[in-house]
Amino acid sequence: MCSCMHKYDAKVDSVLQVTKENYDSCNTSKPLKQYNDGDTKFELDNSGAYFFISGAPDHCAKGQRFILLYSF
Repeated sequence: MCSCMHKYDAKVDSVLQVTKENYDSCNTSKPLKQYNDGDTKFELDNSGAYFFISGAPDHCAKGQRFILLYSF
């Protein structure tokens, strides 16, 4: 298992874990998981790619998104 941390201003943003398709299109409507505490700890327990985008309007389109690749 792997743990990763991400800090952000929870007053104006959130982090959404999404599918690759929703990552590519910046679609915030159907997240797999939603985080809004400002100090998010991701627990990765399977190998593969994990896709995350900003939950704030237009932030993903401006580049606020990331992919975590995990293998063990």
